[in-house]
Amino acid sequence: MTEFVNSATVAKNYDCILDITTKSNQISKLTLNQTTSKYEFCSTPFYCNSSGYMTSVQFTSYNNYIFSQSDFSCMVGLNSLSLYDFYLSSDFFTSRQLPSSVDTLYVYRCNGGRINGPVNPSLKSLTFYPNETFTATIYFSYLKTLDRYYQNDNTPKNTLQLKYINDLTAPLVIKKDASWIFESTNLPSLNNINITRLVSYASSNFDVSSYSNFSTYNKVNTIYIADLNRYLPLIPFPSSLVELTNNVITDITFLLKFSTPSSLISLANLKILQDFDLSRVGTLFQFNGAIPFDLNSIPSTLKTFLFEDSNLYAGLPNLMSFRNIEKISLRNNSIKGELPLKWNVNNKIKTLDLSRNQLTGTIDESYCQLGSLDISYNKLTGKLPTCFSCYFVNLLTAGMDPDASIGEMEAMDFTSGFTGNTFDNLDLYSDPPPCSTIVPNLRYDSIKGITYLFGKDLGFSDDYVYSTDLYFKLEIPSISYYANSSPPPLGYYIDLTFRLSSTIYRVSSNPLPPQIENISIVNDLVLIDGTYFSYNISIISIDIGGYKCNVLSSTFYKINCNLTILSSLPPVVLGSIRVGDLTTSLPIPTVNNSNVDTTQCQSLNYCNFNGTCLNQQCVCDSKHSGTTCLEVKCSRTCNSNEYCDLKIGECKCNSGWTGENCLFANHYASSVSQNGNLISFYGWFGTIHNDLTINIGSGSDSTTCLNITESDKIINCTLSKKPNNGYQNVYINQNSIEWIGKNLFKYQEEIQLISCFQNCSGNGKCNTLTGSCTCNQGFTGFDCSSIIISNENNSSNNNNNNNNNNVEISIGNVDNNVVSTIKNSETIFEIMVIKIIEQNINGETIKEWDLKTNNWIADIDKNNSNIFIFNQTLKETECIIVYTIEQVNATKEYSFAGFNYSIDSGSLKMSISITNYPYSSTLNNLQIQMKSQVATTSNINDSNNNNCNEKVTQIKDSINDNLLNFISIKKNGKQMYGRFLSIMLSDDRSTLMSTSIVSTQNESITLGLNLPYCNKCLIDPDFSVLLSSDFKSSCESDNSEVGRKSYVIPVAVVASVVGVALIVTVGYLIKKKKSSKDFNNKLKALNKA
Repeated sequence: MTEFVNSATVAKNYDCILDITTKSNQISKLTLNQTTSKYEFCSTPFYCNSSGYMTSVQFTSYNNYIFSQSDFSCMVGLNSLSLYDFYLSSDFFTSRQLPSSVDTLYVYRCNGGRINGPVNPSLKSLTFYPNETFTATIYFSYLKTLDRYYQNDNTPKNTLQLKYINDLTAPLVIKKDASWIFESTNLPSLNNINITRLVSYASSNFDVSSYSNFSTYNKVNTIYIADLNRYLPLIPFPSSLVELTNNVITDITFLLKFSTPSSLISLANLKILQDFDLSRVGTLFQFNGAIPFDLNSIPSTLKTFLFEDSNLYAGLPNLMSFRNIEKISLRNNSIKGELPLKWNVNNKIKTLDLSRNQLTGTIDESYCQLGSLDISYNKLTGKLPTCFSCYFVNLLTAGMDPDASIGEMEAMDFTSGFTGNTFDNLDLYSDPPPCSTIVPNLRYDSIKGITYLFGKDLGFSDDYVYSTDLYFKLEIPSISYYANSSPPPLGYYIDLTFRLSSTIYRVSSNPLPPQIENISIVNDLVLIDGTYFSYNISIISIDIGGYKCNVLSSTFYKINCNLTILSSLPPVVLGSIRVGDLTTSLPIPTVNNSNVDTTQCQSLNYCNFNGTCLNQQCVCDSKHSGTTCLEVKCSRTCNSNEYCDLKIGECKCNSGWTGENCLFANHYASSVSQNGNLISFYGWFGTIHNDLTINIGSGSDSTTCLNITESDKIINCTLSKKPNNGYQNVYINQNSIEWIGKNLFKYQEEIQLISCFQNCSGNGKCNTLTGSCTCNQGFTGFDCSSIIISNENNSSNNNNNNNNNNVEISIGNVDNNVVSTIKNSETIFEIMVIKIIEQNINGETIKEWDLKTNNWIADIDKNNSNIFIFNQTLKETECIIVYTIEQVNATKEYSFAGFNYSIDSGSLKMSISITNYPYSSTLNNLQIQMKSQVATTSNINDSNNNNCNEKVTQIKDSINDNLLNFISIKKNGKQMYGRFLSIMLSDDRSTLMSTSIVSTQNESITLGLNLPYCNKCLIDPDFSVLLSSDFKSSCESDNSEVGRKSYVIPVAVVASVVGVALIVTVGYLIKKKKSSKDFNNKLKALNKA
């Protein structure tokens, strides 16, 4: 046979291959392509690729042609050459004519060829199986280029006589994992060579004295010495090997017969020894009938110890002496006596072979924790533990099955490990009964993320258990497995099967309480059907009318128990079924041939497993209440400041209380007033005021309150000094609880001067007592920067007519918010409340509410058609927001929170109230965000009016610590003003608030109105739109009085609701004098836009 592995498309090597196959008479085995008149070297058994060269080739010769290396020199690119049954020239190994790429040479069953000099230096691996007898000496210098050397005697009568001589005079550097294997008449020295693995087989005429060379083996990792053909006489154990110091030996195998030592042999110098195989030591290699090694000297690294074919007449050694050994074989040692009564679970042995000895007695169930046990051909009796018998097969039928699976073959090996004894429950040549003792349980470890399978008779390796959901690995034989997994949901279960068993076991790692479907009585038996039971009857408890029912058997689906006094009980009694820590209570019948259908309990959700359903009603246990026993009773009576949380059964504090047993007020101040140095804080402070202190501001500059008098709702005090200017935090401490009111206090001088917006723009005089401007003739606005437009010809079309003729209720939608839109010609001004944000003391957002319009309910004041009211309740709360917009059609005087002010005709007055907001903490406060923006529309065809006006948007503000704060937005010669008082009503009392700029963009400004902690909050801003002083009514007459008098400012309010969205539109349109009908039509068109 010839094979080409990863060989070329043989065009480059065709002639070369044809020549070799012809000389070896292998050409007769190939098929000639009649079309191409060439042999198909790229078809079976030749394998080609597109690389252009062969890399590995195997030839078999069918004649006596003698090949030399030159016959293969034409095979360019070859890496590996294998020759079977070839006749080779005597210099085949030492010649230099192979392609330099060849580094691996296999020569099997060949004649000729001698290693009589250095092998071809390109070779790194040489395998040499001579097929003829000859005698030779091979020097290490011949092999020094080889990393792998494998020589064996393939002569018919094993008569090859090779002797290996170490002639190296300097250290030889070879590959780290170098391995030399040979059969020789001596054991060579290993001076000057650092080899990883040495295997030596003894030939006939072996020189026993060469074993003294073991003293040179300190740098070998693996030593394998064998006398497979039993050429050697009894020899002493090579003490020179175990006496080596600083050795690196990890594995020793001696398949030799040793004589009896004069004393125990120490292994102390073999400090890193891992495997020690003495499988053919002979009956004389023992010391007083015991293992001839000092067991106290066994290195802690040793994992495998095989000591076989001796005569340990002293009995079974103490297995605990083998400290860390995991695999031990004491096979065929004539050991007498009994096994230890119990297997020591602290022993680390996983595999134990005690076969072919003379052991007597029985085997205990504790031996189930051994992963592999072979006790065949002893004199053991009694009953084998079920952990073993569950996995036996009929050796007669299984052995005759040619299609037996790997699992079945392994089961045969497992069963064979118990043959040759007289166990009561082991019939090796009959079909074993089905196993009924497997008890699987599941448990999930949330810390490790591991699901554990544990129980009884679960098997001895990973492949004993199978699940489609999880891959289990053996942890403790027969007892436990583990699998990496994610947290199981409630009620999660998996199905398991075990080797040789057709039974499907269903188990849960996060079970529900027992789900009962039916209970029936047959004589003294109670038969319970359902789910989420267990195969482990030790964790199941059945109570029937106060009596324990003896559990006979159980699976995931069925429990059978026995109670002899059933007939003396009432027909139906209250009972319970407990599986692990989970219990289900329910009525249980006691009358023979009766049953209880538990479907009546399903409608009550089985009383949530916290009670019993009788007559379709739940009777709750002592810890629960409610119609379905879902509510959890509190363990103590809650006081007047508490309520019982029925979800968890604990007393919780009512709103406004905190501390242990809720005895202390969760105090806060919602408003503060000042009368000189007398300060009054209003809020909730409770009746206990231990160690009450109040400070305004923080640090060394803080101001302390003195002369404190307190009640549950008011605290009065006097200031120790004047606080710092601006808004200051207030710190109220009592009962070891600190409350902080952010920016709650601002010191007010007795005479407070209020600056005017833009200092009245030079067009008026500022009244610093009220912060309002008295404008010069022809000007108006908060800052006197707007002009007054008169209408001499038709005053009836002014504001009053707007109220009567231009009010329209229709449908519309703007950006999911309540929007006040002020429009004139092409200019649109919009005001909207966009958000409510709960913030902590550091200004960090705790919760944010977008005021979506689908929650708004719109209405019009029945007493005043110019007032529009919108309200909504925040989702899943009792918080109510009321947003009121009033269209002011005539200049009016207003008073709010103790401050008097006037609003001009044509303005919008707004108010926002928030009631019962559910704060996360009394330390938090609210911020209302209002957005004002401007845009341009062309839906109304009056664009000529704005062609000569400045189209760039200008935004100005005076947001500071003033009592009054202003913004203005100017575009197309029109200007909208917004006025914000720094006063609000907090729980019906006047107190300070602050205004801040959240963001400013090219066409908009967003303000934050910062409110203190309050249960009822009310603010009151207002807006108006006027022509700016540089407004041009037309390009032709931009400064003429006539041009100005030809315009009026009609006013309209449109409250719109589209679908679930809502808009408030207040339109200020500057129009040439036309009819009311024409104006209303255009207002409708504007609203549709």
